[in-house]
Amino acid sequence: DRLAAAGSDGLRAATLCANDHFAIDALEASPSWDAAPVPCVTDDAPRVLMLTDGEAVLQARGHREERLRAGDTVLLPADLVPTELDLAPSARALLASATIPGSRHDSAVRAGRTA
Repeated sequence: DRLAAAGSDGLRAATLCANDHFAIDALEASPSWDAAPVPCVTDDAPRVLMLTDGEAVLQARGHREERLRAGDTVLLPADLVPTELDLAPSARALLASATIPGSRHDSAVRAGRTA
């Protein structure tokens, strides 16, 4: 799945739109502090992360953490190193991905797997 553990551990995830060309997933952290960090997976296709409400921290292995605020947009490269998104309580984000033929993301979309 494109976002491992989404929909559990204090997070809600939903696919807003998905077709053969792209997918847009929504993430929302619970109002309490119990949301676990979300492992980001790109499946060999770049993704765009948009924080729509609240704050978050993006931590990629070997890199400094990036603090995000509502309105921030981040490009997650296809060859992403292990990275986690830690959403603050009630924070919301959108994750958009284009389908690149032959990528693991393309296979996941065709199989009907969502966030």
